[in-house]
Parts: sequence; structure tokens; C-alpha cells
Amino acid sequence: MKKYINKILLILGVTILLNSCNHIEKDTISKRAKETAVEFMKEKENINFVPKDVEYTNAVGGGTVWVEGYDKEEPSQKYSVTVNYEDDKYTVGGVGSGDEVKTDQE
Repeated sequence: MKKYINKILLILGVTILLNSCNHIEKDTISKRAKETAVEFMKEKENINFVPKDVEYTNAVGGGTVWVEGYDKEEPSQKYSVTVNYEDDKYTVGGVGSGDEVKTDQE
């Protein structure tokens, strides 16, 4: 019974934590993440990336979003750019296209 209560409390805590980020902050984060993804794709991949959607992770504490979009020159080519953010610092953690995923460490 105690494990059950702990699990419920954990789920409630995570839910409250995830919902604590207000709408204005999410708009700001989304905008900056899109800008970071566009800049990275242009400089590192030589791709004119057009961001379409931003998806937030369900991880506790957040800190990562996926920016989904496509190549302006070849719209059928879809990409997902992982953008990590902390305070006012935004960095790209990886890029995915189809089944291929590239990390920033490569």
C-alpha cells in the first residue's frame, strides 16, 4: 500500500512540475528553440530548415524540446532537431531525419 501511495505522489508531483511552466514561457522557449534549430541547420548541415512544430519532453525538469520541420529546398525531407535549454542558453543536442539520427558529439 505504501508503494502505491508513493507512486501516486510521484505522478502528482511530476504532473504539477510539468504544468508549472506557464504559456508565456513556453512561447518564448519555442521561439528561441526554433531560432537555434534554424541557425544550427544552416551552419552545420547547410540546410534551409523550416520549423513547423515544437514538442516538449515529458522528462522531469524539462530542458529539452524537439523542433520538427523540413528542408525549404526539398519539403519532403523532414527533420527533427533536439534543442536543450537551460536558463538563457540554447544548444542543439542532435538531428534526426527518417531513421538516421546524428548527435552533436559526431
